Amino acid sequence: MAATLRDVAKVAGVSFKTVSNVIHNHPHVAPETRARVLAAIEQLDYRANRSARSLRSGRTGAIGLAVPDLSLAYFAELAAEVISVADDHGVVVLIEQTGGDRERELEVLSGDRRQMTDGLLFSPLGLGNDDARLLQVDFPLVLLGERIFDGPVDHVTMENVDAARAATEHLIAGGRRRIAVIGAH
Repeated sequence: MAATLRDVAKVAGVSFKTVSNVIHNHPHVAPETRARVLAAIEQLDYRANRSARSLRSGRTGAIGLAVPDLSLAYFAELAAEVISVADDHGVVVLIEQTGGDRERELEVLSGDRRQMTDGLLFSPLGLGNDDARLLQVDFPLVLLGERIFDGPVDHVTMENVDAARAATEHLIAGGRRRIAVIGAH
């Protein structure tokens, strides 16, 4: 059975609250007491219970990232960046792959697994502007990409028309005259 804060307190000869203060790095703990608690934590191989912490705080410490397909380089790189930044903030990222399927995307927004996260970064392909009302949810949601423009949530996208114009002008300025665009969407 996993060690508890009370087990650590007993081994260190301190109160439950003192152990909590050491774990949360509160400054008002004597150095020798802190050392005793840390030694007891190591001796018992204590690990914080994320479930208990989540129940107390009302937060999971995790965010969701829902993308169409991780085999596409763009989404793989996006996931790597999200994971890196989340890790810097002590947050875990749970990734869902929707395949761009409308039903899977709806499940991401309202299914049971949604309760495992504090918010969602969402790149829908199956949903469109007609589905904007479905984005009125009771959790933090940020849309990624160009599918739904006037939705009721924060939205991160590229200015595709301006970007295409800048790229084309750059090619023309370099003397290119035969310009093509290749892409799946």
